[in-house]
Amino acid sequence: MKVSNIACALLLGSCFIVSDLLATPLSDYEDAIKAKEDAIALNKKIQRRKENALNSAVEQMKFLLSVKELKEWDGYATNPDPQKAKIYKKMYDASQEIGDALYVLKPTGSPIVIKADDQVSILSVLPTGDIMVSIKSNGGSQVYTGDMYINPFYPMFITPSDMAFIFHDKNIKVWWQFLKGFDKKHAELVNEREKALSDNIKNTLDPAIKRESFSACKSWHNNY
Repeated sequence: MKVSNIACALLLGSCFIVSDLLATPLSDYEDAIKAKEDAIALNKKIQRRKENALNSAVEQMKFLLSVKELKEWDGYATNPDPQKAKIYKKMYDASQEIGDALYVLKPTGSPIVIKADDQVSILSVLPTGDIMVSIKSNGGSQVYTGDMYINPFYPMFITPSDMAFIFHDKNIKVWWQFLKGFDKKHAELVNEREKALSDNIKNTLDPAIKRESFSACKSWHNNY
């Protein structure tokens, strides 16, 4: 007697009460179901973790851009001047938090590239979690930086003179454009991960569930 697909699906439930007889096919079917559930759960975890990291990085970067002492900061958490020491510590802590966030957001392959409105000034997040920034002069409305590498965990590696170039008053607007572009790039990467999950479910995970369900149903039919 042939068993229809619908009947097979209904019979799968009853298959679980004969686990001794059908241990292998049912185990494979359950594993296939779990593989899909795990893939969905992992994607949600990754998306949530990266979203939190983005929010943290943007929040701390906005703080740094609002501090007038940023362009003269030596990258250390202390300063002989008590007033400067207080704000330097805050900037240092913000830099460390940005570093933690970029460690989560860093790409595994090619750098994440973000362009300013002029389309030639670029901020790149490297696979190491470091930042490479290159701001062009744009007719003198911005201060040219050349290629500057920033490790947020070690801001003291940037000389004060380089800091003055990178965060010159004329360049602050470019940094705000970078933040806007980073948010847009993050949304694109979210969609890419969702599509990758969808393709994995469609091409691999769901076919595996279907295949193992038929195997379990066939085993049930052969034994009853």
